[in-house]
Amino acid sequence: MERSAYRGLNQRVAILLAVVTCISCLLAACSCDETPSAVASSVPTQDAAPDGARDDASMDSGSDASDASDASDASDASDASDASDASDASDASDASDSGATGWSLEDPGTAGFSFITPEFDVPAGSETARCYFVEVPGDAGSAVWIDHIKMALNPGSHELTVYNVKTIKNLGADPSAVVVDGECLVAANWSDWSVVVNTQHGSASEPFTDWQLPSGVALGLRGHDLLMVRAHYVNDASQATPGTGRAGFNFYYSSATNPVAVGVVHATKQSERVCQSSPSTSVSGSCTIIGGATVIAANGQLESRGTDLEVFTWSGDASAPPGSAERFYQSTNWSDPPMALALDTPLDSNGGFYWTCAFDWTAPAAPHSCADIDAIDQLDAGDCCYAYGQRAQTSERCDVYLYYYPVSFNISCQ
Repeated sequence: MERSAYRGLNQRVAILLAVVTCISCLLAACSCDETPSAVASSVPTQDAAPDGARDDASMDSGSDASDASDASDASDASDASDASDASDASDASDASDSGATGWSLEDPGTAGFSFITPEFDVPAGSETARCYFVEVPGDAGSAVWIDHIKMALNPGSHELTVYNVKTIKNLGADPSAVVVDGECLVAANWSDWSVVVNTQHGSASEPFTDWQLPSGVALGLRGHDLLMVRAHYVNDASQATPGTGRAGFNFYYSSATNPVAVGVVHATKQSERVCQSSPSTSVSGSCTIIGGATVIAANGQLESRGTDLEVFTWSGDASAPPGSAERFYQSTNWSDPPMALALDTPLDSNGGFYWTCAFDWTAPAAPHSCADIDAIDQLDAGDCCYAYGQRAQTSERCDVYLYYYPVSFNISCQ
């Protein structure tokens, strides 16, 4: 039996958007003088509110995999150093600052809003995650529609993910704080926070992910929504960070009066185990979106043992897995997976999508060893088994981020 978690984004016309997001651990403080750069500008008036609430839930088919991953995440948090800093984004300088990394994001002015992290060190052999918080500009509760997103990352980034905060557990209680590692590595903290947008692409030659949504389609936020910006970096033999870590985004407002709301599904398998004695393995999962939908963007997330991730349209028939003709996304590069931004892929009204992940076991990259992997194995197999978790160096992932419209409340994953 396996467990899958999905996150979906939902919005309904004429209903007040319930900001959906959650969190489950103790706020890890961090000593740093990292002050993010943020620009907030006026929000254009919309005639209609985002039509619904983002939904983020877990579908349980009987496995304890997520419980095991939570315990692993908790050990990650306890191993991290405790520190704290109340760096206030509102006091930061202009978000168009180019820094020392060569890329810059233009100041969107009244056309949108920006957020840029400061540069931070990623020492050799290390892995680090930074969690920052930014408030959506505009009157509290007012509709904020976004139809153009530009994200930027320094090389070496494992991911930049923006979440809409809901339930506060052990992260986000102080939205002015920058959280370094600790609770920023504990996924249970954002278990009901919906993904707004993500990217895993950032190279020296092309640091940007520039996404213009289809005409008449937009992501819905609310004024005063609290967003978490999570930047995750690795610098070891499996993925190098040649300089410093740094991430940012521009969100541009839609001029459409009543745009169609985009939904986001974050589907994740939590049953993968990549072990030394069985070095080649795979897992698969499926999500149904009853009523059908059109996929407009997608990407996938693996760690360094992952060799292939594929996503397919699916009829909903569990006895008939889709074939290559139904594939609309593939990644064979775990460290820089592509984000497909120009999709126009309809899903079956009685089905949805299906995905598979393939893995080949490799020895842990220095400074880690199989003893470290065994120490966090919840099954205590003593077989150097990588399982689901948030640390790229010591765990594995099989995640899909799928952007679609119209939003649906009727989604189930397994």
